[in-house]
Amino acid sequence: MQHPDNTDNVEFGVSHADGPGGDVRGGAMQHIAMHVDTVDEVLEMRDRLRSRGIQVVGALDHGFIQSIYFEGPEGLNLEVCCGSDIDERAWIDPEVVGLCGINAAELDAMKSPSRYDRPGNPVAQPTEAHPTNERARHAPERYAALAAMPDDVVWDKLSETTPPVDVG
Repeated sequence: MQHPDNTDNVEFGVSHADGPGGDVRGGAMQHIAMHVDTVDEVLEMRDRLRSRGIQVVGALDHGFIQSIYFEGPEGLNLEVCCGSDIDERAWIDPEVVGLCGINAAELDAMKSPSRYDRPGNPVAQPTEAHPTNERARHAPERYAALAAMPDDVVWDKLSETTPPVDVG
């Protein structure tokens, strides 16, 4: 998210991805893709961005999606794409699966996640942070206090519904 207090210290390949498919440190965002319905909308966005002086790579056809790429605020890699369902037989690389140590059961779960039926009542917040939650490890007191807040308090106290510009 763009914010005036964010640092200007960009180190490509570390703090920011080195291109839409490039290297980036774990925990940093590689890129974000936004989906539209048609190729024409992808091309319209390309031309709209270019008309405002923003360089755009593409459109490219990846086989299962068609995309454009551009640099957004603060050097973030952004993608606008449209497309269809992925045929995993053609697009899931067995070498990558092996390098990541993904077993057959994990791969099946990723391709066909089990259905989740949301219960009638909200699910309670876990009492312990998940072991991979970096924020909980680096700021445990602050994160524990936030996680202990009831959902209605979070909604009431932390929501911001006033736009930054008064157009009234």
